[in-house]
Amino acid sequence: MGNKGFKIIWVFFVVFFNCTRSYAQKGEDIVGTWISDQRNVMVDIYADSSFFKAKVIWFNDADDLAHPMHVRTDTRNPDKSLRNRLVIGMDVLHGLKFDAKCDCWENGKIYDVLTGRTWNATISLDNINRLKVRGFWHYEFIGRSMYFRRVKY
Repeated sequence: MGNKGFKIIWVFFVVFFNCTRSYAQKGEDIVGTWISDQRNVMVDIYADSSFFKAKVIWFNDADDLAHPMHVRTDTRNPDKSLRNRLVIGMDVLHGLKFDAKCDCWENGKIYDVLTGRTWNATISLDNINRLKVRGFWHYEFIGRSMYFRRVKY
């Protein structure tokens, strides 16, 4: 096989690999550590079976220096039995599933520690290093978005 045959096979493999990238791999594009554009919270997004979750790994605790982040608890949770759980390490996003049709993650729930409320959630990527998290009540246009940047170590 000559040089031309090698090039054809190489192009085939490159195209084949790019076209057959599994949805699981594509879905994993959100996995990693992210910090909000406001630089007030950092989360770790991870896969749990075929779903995605996010847990709080840091937040700005300057609002109450008497209660630093490592001792803050979920005081506004409507479930009184959960009010003593630590905010650090808490899952605040769960149930997200990748949808290849919209190239986004849907059907999730996001918990707002500041209010104790849970919202529906979707995630989309502006690019590989910028994430849009949309929390909403029943309809996406009734909600708000937060943007995050990937943390590179």
